[in-house]
Amino acid sequence: MSKENPREVLLKDLEEIYALAMANGNLTAALRAKELLGKGEGFFSSACLKKRVSLMDLADEDLERLIQEIDSYQPQKKET
Repeated sequence: MSKENPREVLLKDLEEIYALAMANGNLTAALRAKELLGKGEGFFSSACLKKRVSLMDLADEDLERLIQEIDSYQPQKKET
């Protein structure tokens, strides 16, 4: 008899809670379940949010798009 992984059980329960909440129109509970699922997968960890991207990691098309964006940048004037 195999014992289920507690993490997998929790994630499965959160998926069920999300589905029930959506079916009943409880968007608050659905959003919270998705938030907890995301945290469980590491989407909101500080390491994930603070990851630095090197220019070497970007494709040529992304670099060209960024250059165009920089060239067309117009700073907003401050209201006095």
